[in-house]
Amino acid sequence: MEKERERIERMLREGKITKEQSEKLLKALDESAATEKKKAIKKSRMKIISISVVMVGLIIIGGLFVVSQLSKERIRLEYKVKKGDILQYKQIQTQGKIELKTAYRKPKIVDIKRETYFTIKVEDVDDKGIAQASMTIKAVIEKDKNGEKTSEFFDFSNRPILMNISKQGKTEVENWEECKAIFKELKMSSIAVQFSPILPEKKVKVGDTWTYEEERNSLLFELPPIDVTLENKVIGFEKISGDDCVKILTTQKTVIPIQKGKASIPGLTGQAEVTIKDFNLNKEFITYFAYNKGRPVRMKGKITGGEKRIYQRIKNGKKQSWKTDVKYEFAFVLIEVTPEKLYQEGAKLWREGKIDEAIKILREVVDKYPKTNRAGCALMYLGQIYMGQNNYQKAIEIFREAVEKHPSSRYGDGVLVGAYSRLYLGRCYIHEETWDEAKKILNQLLEKYPESIDHRGRKLAPYVRSLLEEIETKQKLHKKGTNLLKNSGFEEVVGDKPSNWFKAMVPAPGLKLFWDKKIKYRGKASVAVVNTHVYDRIVCNNWAQNITAFPRGKRLELSGYIKTKNAQSVVICVQCWSRDNKMLAFGTTQTTQEISGTTGWAKYTAFVTAPEGTNKITVRATLTGTGQVWFDDIQLVIQ
Repeated sequence: MEKERERIERMLREGKITKEQSEKLLKALDESAATEKKKAIKKSRMKIISISVVMVGLIIIGGLFVVSQLSKERIRLEYKVKKGDILQYKQIQTQGKIELKTAYRKPKIVDIKRETYFTIKVEDVDDKGIAQASMTIKAVIEKDKNGEKTSEFFDFSNRPILMNISKQGKTEVENWEECKAIFKELKMSSIAVQFSPILPEKKVKVGDTWTYEEERNSLLFELPPIDVTLENKVIGFEKISGDDCVKILTTQKTVIPIQKGKASIPGLTGQAEVTIKDFNLNKEFITYFAYNKGRPVRMKGKITGGEKRIYQRIKNGKKQSWKTDVKYEFAFVLIEVTPEKLYQEGAKLWREGKIDEAIKILREVVDKYPKTNRAGCALMYLGQIYMGQNNYQKAIEIFREAVEKHPSSRYGDGVLVGAYSRLYLGRCYIHEETWDEAKKILNQLLEKYPESIDHRGRKLAPYVRSLLEEIETKQKLHKKGTNLLKNSGFEEVVGDKPSNWFKAMVPAPGLKLFWDKKIKYRGKASVAVVNTHVYDRIVCNNWAQNITAFPRGKRLELSGYIKTKNAQSVVICVQCWSRDNKMLAFGTTQTTQEISGTTGWAKYTAFVTAPEGTNKITVRATLTGTGQVWFDDIQLVIQ
């Protein structure tokens, strides 16, 4: 207790707390001492509670002291950038309403949600601290115009806006016409473009104010510049995502009685003379400026306003005029784009099926933030996207990059990119039938990451071992001379049907598909199709087998023995199907010899090459029309 008293007295002497604060603390200590003396016989936990109360009091007063000191501290606010810096901001603008009321026309109400990405690259910084920078813009705009919804994506990456930025944030655009053209394409007025208030040249503390006056040009209309006054005030301090920030409130109130110039006419082609009356603009936003970083990390605010427009033009010698009342209001939030935010945005676009946009943003994470944890995670998503597009060569390239450059990247659930990228790379090699590469990378996974897990917390090792077993099986199957069909001679049966084969038929009186032990070429039995029914269309009744393990790009020979009796038309054929059930390739005995009528046992052949994209192969032994046919010893052999 004495130590606490000495500590409080020392803080008073050093000026860290006021006399009034010290009296409160000493009083609290005295009360605590009295309580301990009176209740000494009680359990020790009561003593702990009493001391805790005192410590809470110290913490609260200490916190008040820190805030008090910070509010009195003067801070210099400056942009701190160097050559090569890349600043990225995302502006989310929700336009609650833009209402256009035109004489003799129905009111037009437009709801807009706009997400705009600004990337500012610092090309150089001169001796005076002026940064030469280039800014590129991407935007996604969703509109609801009188109930009709549309969505547009803009990418101006190849049209940079060149500008000079001072330490206070004053911006001078060098290629103004290009800047103006871009914002016209976006139909985005200058009121929506706001990165940060202009900072004062002197140090500031909470409560300090300053104004900034500028001449603002219209981005949408050909009008004279408008004089704008922005009022700024430091209103406090706050932490945003770990950054110490000063909060700056900026307000703007602009009223202009009349302006004249040129503008396009809403809903019509061409331009007209425009007179803008009763223009008013009210803007209020709070900027969170990270003074240690030297950049804004967040800004939020709202803009309201209105104006009256009178359009006049002469067309075909006649005067035309329109009157329009415009009211607008919208809120916006500007946030600093970090690798995490960019990564989450890319993942969201992928989930929404916006693949091209997702690829661009995820690639941006990798290229612009190569030393961050999320670079490896972004590569994993990119690889999976390409797998979903059946672009396995590109997926292999991406997963190799993850293996080589980002093995230590880790998801929040503990999944290691080093392990997971090897798993997916192995799966790609299996699909491409590069067996040795697949075994090598999967065995690496088992050796380097024996305890690795998937996103559900399950160990990868059992699944990896099953893949290695699958590779061994497929390698054996894919050797030259291997027969890919099972039970080719129809020797094995389940009940009265040959195993691995199924009937594909249109049931009718007089139609039978059966396993025949009496008539066969060799072995125990054959399969038969017998039909006396006459269909009103072409029907191919057949025995069939699907094959899912096969080599792509290799020539396959289909062969079989056939016996017929009064058969209308007989073939054995092989079909190659894509994942969405499109036939990619076809081979049939019909191309070399017509089989019909009555024939003894004879061997027939056909050939096919399964192309890339083949998901399964189907072999069919078919009777078209009426008659009797027997099939035996059907094989599909790798050449």
